[in-house]
Amino acid sequence: MTGSAGLERRYGRLLACYPRAFLREHEQEILAVLMAGADESQQRPRLGEAVNLIKHALWMRLGLSRGGIMINERTFPISVDPPSRTIMTAFGAGRKARG
Repeated sequence: MTGSAGLERRYGRLLACYPRAFLREHEQEILAVLMAGADESQQRPRLGEAVNLIKHALWMRLGLSRGGIMINERTFPISVDPPSRTIMTAFGAGRKARG
């Protein structure tokens, strides 16, 4: 396996954290942006990239992300899939805090 194929596979694993509906629409474009921003000899996603991708995937699944996610200065619009909407409702996402 070449270094770039391994890197793309590792990015794909991180992207699997995102809701399926989002990935169906944006996965290839996000992978292209991530690969274009990678160093030539890079074999693994940078720690900051991995943390950012996982964080935004979690935010999307919990309904806490608004407007879009930014990856390497490219913004991708988001929408919330029905299972995530159910989780959001169960955890009170979107409600104002009492206080």
